[in-house]
Amino acid sequence: ETALRDALKQAQGYLDVARAVIVVIDCDLSVRMINRAGCELLGRSETEIVGNDWVDHYIPAPQRESLRRSFLSWMAGAPCGVIAAENQNEILTTAGQVRRLAWSNALLRDAAGTVTGTLSSGVDVTDQYAAERQMHAHVERLTELNGKLEEAQNQLLQSEKMASVGQLAAGVAHEINNPVGF
Repeated sequence: ETALRDALKQAQGYLDVARAVIVVIDCDLSVRMINRAGCELLGRSETEIVGNDWVDHYIPAPQRESLRRSFLSWMAGAPCGVIAAENQNEILTTAGQVRRLAWSNALLRDAAGTVTGTLSSGVDVTDQYAAERQMHAHVERLTELNGKLEEAQNQLLQSEKMASVGQLAAGVAHEINNPVGF
């Protein structure tokens, strides 16, 4: 029993070293285990998190039902060959802050092969995601400005052509009105 307790403590130590959120979620959506990084991100202690329904407590309200259906569907219909999935989802911290995480998820099975839950590892990509969205907005704005610049250049070119035609016409009119004498 002491050896088992020491092994569990050592395993938890390994999980706590990871900078990624590592969480085990049972088929009923309750949190079975979470590492230190997960506790820090959520702003709660391990004892406050373990046993809670993950979706009800840590997923933003507008996404809860969709995520619940997806998770339960994956748990119920996951064939033996499907063991992992990657996705990005938002979580809700205790402070009310929404953070975006890139998740890697693996199904957990018992000895009989029945799905018992997931082991998920999540990396906070909130700042990266915001920077990418900002970059895309800048690219769209630059594309828009480039289109306007091309339009302005075309108008300028057209104006220059019209000015040249006007000068040519004025020159011809002058010559017609004032013929050169012989």
